[in-house]
Amino acid sequence: MKVLNGTGEPVSFLHLYYDLAMAWNSPDDDGSELPGCTLFWSTTGGAAAADWAMLGRDTAAGAKAWDIALPAALEPGADLYLRWADDNALTPAGEAAAEDVWSLDNVRVVMANAPDPAMRGDADADGDVDAVDYLALKLHLGTASGATWQEGDFDHDQDVDRTDLLLLESNFSGASGRAEAGGAAGNVPEPATWTLLALGAVALGRRRRSKGPLGRHSS
Repeated sequence: MKVLNGTGEPVSFLHLYYDLAMAWNSPDDDGSELPGCTLFWSTTGGAAAADWAMLGRDTAAGAKAWDIALPAALEPGADLYLRWADDNALTPAGEAAAEDVWSLDNVRVVMANAPDPAMRGDADADGDVDAVDYLALKLHLGTASGATWQEGDFDHDQDVDRTDLLLLESNFSGASGRAEAGGAAGNVPEPATWTLLALGAVALGRRRRSKGPLGRHSS
């Protein structure tokens, strides 16, 4: 994947988001399968292994979020290359050993000059993801534009939707124990609540799209 710096200014960080799924899985019969899907990046896109640096490895499906701190600023008009490598190794006979097959969806790259202000889901930037952060997202779930990090936009696309909810869920650590936001701390959402919130966001989006001028519902 080639990404162009079209921001008009040098950038030093990339915020990278995508959904990772295991499209197919079977037992590792020959011992040649390594766990996960590995992410590499390069500023040259060269063919040599030395041209690529490993950012990390995903070993479970779900919504992913990475920060890439570039070793040098990426100048305007310059390209950056990203590569996801499924870990399918070769058997001793040189044949592909595809016990696992991973798939990517909703890949999005945001160029910036600073790392994310906090872990995804930490709306109030206090170092944890708890009921206070959940309440901030809940209050703004369904916002279609102009949303901020503090309102639950954890993937920087200016809305608050299911992707932001999944990012919060992936880092959720429970209540902070402080009486903040009207006593919200301690009201830890049950697992089923995530599904209900996601469905609510879909319903809200449909309702907003169905409205015509002056808020009247169109036929």
